[in-house]
Amino acid sequence: MEVVVKSLARLFAEAIPDIRSRAGQNLLQLCKSSVMPDFFCKPDLLRVFNRSSTSTVSWLSGASTFPIVMDLLSIPGLQRSMMFGLISSLGSLTQSTVRESNTALRKYYRDVLSKDVTAVKSFAISLRDTLQNAIKEERLLLPALNTLMQVFAAGIFCGNLDEQEPQLLIDLLDTVQHVRRSQGALKVTALVEIYSEALQFSEPVRGLALQRMLPFLTHVFPRIRTFTATKLHESIMTYDEIVPAEASEAVSDILNETEWGFSLEKSQVALAEIGQLLHIQVKSMLLKPKQAK
Repeated sequence: MEVVVKSLARLFAEAIPDIRSRAGQNLLQLCKSSVMPDFFCKPDLLRVFNRSSTSTVSWLSGASTFPIVMDLLSIPGLQRSMMFGLISSLGSLTQSTVRESNTALRKYYRDVLSKDVTAVKSFAISLRDTLQNAIKEERLLLPALNTLMQVFAAGIFCGNLDEQEPQLLIDLLDTVQHVRRSQGALKVTALVEIYSEALQFSEPVRGLALQRMLPFLTHVFPRIRTFTATKLHESIMTYDEIVPAEASEAVSDILNETEWGFSLEKSQVALAEIGQLLHIQVKSMLLKPKQAK
């Protein structure tokens, strides 16, 4: 029975509305059935469903179901199963699904995670372990990258995990580091966005993210170089701590004035100048088109 409940929980977090609807209603029926014996985490499930006024839930609507999904994340035995399903929602290519699941995630952070550092740590560990399994499947790699970017962007780990458990965030960055060698433009830009969002964290996570992001200024694809320069400039304008005050203007000028999309050689020179200003040893990327995968 435990396997059935975990499978339904995972499907309830999926991106496809019909699958999510059927799984959610089946979970509810299992909980409320008078002929079903007690089973794994039934009291916790009932508590969440009762709090959610399920009689008025529109099961095909992400705006109605994702808040319930997020509440179920607080049930320890279901967290990892649901996290796997959430990857397809938070990392979906359907904007409405991303918007609805992300809105529910941010509410879950405000209502639950922001008040409990232990819950944040548990969330991060489940996310790390789930991503490590998901990236082994090619079809889940891009959704996994987008999910990590969305979680970082939600600010869930700022001011707590980045200061108290930085290694967990470094583990998350390490989990997706291999994507730097990919020549799939969507995957690489997603990785750059992850690094960009990680610049909001405290040291040593911020410094690691910056060091891993900078080489993409010399990526073989011009649009990735341009994208990286734009994201880095936006981050510098948003977070004062990324670069020393005395170097901020000079780095911004290089990012704005270099024609990243036209000349790889000039991009390499500009990267070297940025490295000198930031006192960072950074090497240009050596990726070649024939390495594409």
